[in-house]
Amino acid sequence: MKIIKKSKIKEASVYADLMKTELQVLETCLHPNITKVFEMFEDDENFYVVCELSTGGTLLDKLGKAEFSPEKAARVIKQLLLALNYMHEEKNIAHRDIKLENILCMPHSDDKDGCFTVKLTDFGFA
Repeated sequence: MKIIKKSKIKEASVYADLMKTELQVLETCLHPNITKVFEMFEDDENFYVVCELSTGGTLLDKLGKAEFSPEKAARVIKQLLLALNYMHEEKNIAHRDIKLENILCMPHSDDKDGCFTVKLTDFGFA
């Protein structure tokens, strides 16, 4: 679950409306390379975004720990392009904050060769 403090947001009421609209769209996204958003809640102090659990860390973590072959890099780029194409073509959404920290890694159950699925996350809600 991601917690966003309202005190750190200017014009929280306007932001809340934009975030709710974007979350409604993201809740309908069914793509293997986009982190699934299940629900959003709020109280007087915070917004709470309930998302799919990711256990593999970020792509930044992976790059710091393992050797990346050209083949593995190509698999990562292909997955990201598939996610971006889906968001652009099907949902009319631009991410606008793609960075290594916003790409989560999901290890495969048979993780013999370091294979993992990447999932684009944190669409900014800006």
